[in-house]
Amino acid sequence: PPGFIDNKLDDHLYGYYLSSNTGKKPAIILLSGGSGYNPIYTEIASRFVGEGYQVLIVDYFGNGENWNQFGFDTIDTYQGYYQNVLRGIEFLKSQENVDTDHIGILGFSFGSVIAFNTAYESEDIVVIVDTYGYLMKGWGDSIDEDIFLSRMPPTCIIHGDEDEIVYHICVIGYSGF
Repeated sequence: PPGFIDNKLDDHLYGYYLSSNTGKKPAIILLSGGSGYNPIYTEIASRFVGEGYQVLIVDYFGNGENWNQFGFDTIDTYQGYYQNVLRGIEFLKSQENVDTDHIGILGFSFGSVIAFNTAYESEDIVVIVDTYGYLMKGWGDSIDEDIFLSRMPPTCIIHGDEDEIVYHICVIGYSGF
């Protein structure tokens, strides 16, 4: 059953690891939206495990069962969010049953923001699926757009034009992908 993980690499990694335990498989890092972990993500991850993937749900706010409590104040900086995901990548790379050449990220809303910035920092991410998220390069830092886009892996964007939280105009600039 899923539970909090202590990755023993450098610090605590809060999250849930679901594994098929049937040999080396590609891995998916599942990143929630701004409200943090929600039990629905465990259901989604279980479906991916059933299809032959290893799945790590990163609870970057560390809220666990208190999933409905916003946690933006639990990490001092935006960089802290993707630093947690970078720890998640290291955790996956330490698992014998993970095909480390095939690690992707599925980000929901704010999780997609984290996914893009994580991929900018890590060459281990080979694909991103962005569901109703948006691109925020470098947390407001001055980053050359060509360099940023050159570091992005293949990306699938799933976004409707009637989203009232992340307006579809926010995704039009993705044409560089």
